[in-house]
Amino acid sequence: MTQQLNLRDAERKAFGMTFQDGLWDIFLGLIISQFAIVPLLTDLGWGDFWSSMVVLPIYLLALWGMRYLKKFITTPRVGLVNYHQERKSKIRKITLITTATLLSGLGFGIVFFYSDAPDGSFFPAAFSIVAMVVFGGGAYFLDFPRLIIYGLLTALSPIIGQLLWINYGAAHHGFPITFGISAAVMIIVGVFMFIRFLQRYPHPTESTQN
Repeated sequence: MTQQLNLRDAERKAFGMTFQDGLWDIFLGLIISQFAIVPLLTDLGWGDFWSSMVVLPIYLLALWGMRYLKKFITTPRVGLVNYHQERKSKIRKITLITTATLLSGLGFGIVFFYSDAPDGSFFPAAFSIVAMVVFGGGAYFLDFPRLIIYGLLTALSPIIGQLLWINYGAAHHGFPITFGISAAVMIIVGVFMFIRFLQRYPHPTESTQN
């Protein structure tokens, strides 16, 4: 029993390393940035459809880039860990739920932008609740505490944006401002952590040469 507990503890610590390179922070920041970018594209004459479709290749490119960096930069430095089936199952579920929710929320937001929606707070409130549930669930299941902070930033973005729109006439319900700031915070934190990760965990070949 003690040995099993030690293995689980070692697995948990190794899993925690997954989020210490900052790549997930950057990835989430890029996804959230779409809520700021898409409405601005309409001002360039892209139209509702193409402004929405531009999200998909950016999302796929960001996902591919993160996996590439994980494989060739992170894994050689910290090693590859085979996680318990229960943890793998949780990772798959939260990944699917998060992806589906973010894309659905983006679609909902696009409809909100271009509809004759009243000045009420139904969408901001609904989006904020969903954001906190998704990010809170991710923080719990993935042992990723920073998601709580990111969840708060994401949840507050539509509410503050709506207030900026109502009180100051901010374009596109203020989303380019609020979601842009939230995304920038995640990306900056991620870049800082990635640089620190490279300094703390040099590549094995670099360690050997030194």
